[in-house]
Amino acid sequence: MRSILGTIALEPNRWTGKRNPRYSLLELLPLVKAAGFDKLEVWQWHVSTRFIKEIREIKAKATELGVTFPYIGVYPSFVLEGLEACEEARIQSDILDKAEILGTPALKIMLGSGLKGSAATPAQMRQTVERFGTWFRAAQSRGIAMAAELHGHTMFDPVEKGIEFMRQFPDLDFSICYQPYDFTDTARALALADMFKGRISHIHLQAPQPSDKGGEFDFLEDCPLDYRKLLPHLVRHNPGVSMTLEFVKGCIQNDRPFEILPVLENARRDGLFVDRILAEAGLTP
Repeated sequence: MRSILGTIALEPNRWTGKRNPRYSLLELLPLVKAAGFDKLEVWQWHVSTRFIKEIREIKAKATELGVTFPYIGVYPSFVLEGLEACEEARIQSDILDKAEILGTPALKIMLGSGLKGSAATPAQMRQTVERFGTWFRAAQSRGIAMAAELHGHTMFDPVEKGIEFMRQFPDLDFSICYQPYDFTDTARALALADMFKGRISHIHLQAPQPSDKGGEFDFLEDCPLDYRKLLPHLVRHNPGVSMTLEFVKGCIQNDRPFEILPVLENARRDGLFVDRILAEAGLTP
């Protein structure tokens, strides 16, 4: 399948306080391969909580199975102070080491996790530019690229602030991970895509339900957002773009013990849907 699978979709502890993973990548690898996936976007805590020795074991097992790791999804903060800032810098450096071991060519990042661009003070902006710039250049020197996700509570909240940041600091030439802010309005999603035409290297796919319909996730084909129009448009205007199934139907199971196999089955259905609509548009790889 063309789609990458996000390991965040397979992790029930994704939104808990400490984010200690229920599953290790070593456990997940044979399951995702059996479901038909050979590419993973790794949730940060699936690697940041592991020692280097285990990362090497993960890489060896993945090579044996024919699975690669095109992205690690990272949630850096650049405005912490004191010991928290030191710990954050250590985590960011550690992620680069582990990306090298896994053969990961790019990080999908939140550009300033938790800090809205519209609320950033001049001091916070200076810190973000300095600290992000240092990390970005360290990654670049190791052949690791970065794609900043369009997401709330980051420098791209609102999107115009993110665009202003890109214009002010063109030497930080990261690409864009596209995700709509509104999953109910196809016209707005297309217009957002056109704002970053040619700069989008990656796409996050999901079909969130409104809170009055459960607040979980549906199949992509059932999303109010018309992926049949949006995906071909994105692929045509951003050659070589990749895409990750970030969340899938059934990945939230708060009312019962977590069962991973139905989540993988639903991910496979979404992956086949993506393949089908791109093939129908004449956009097969």
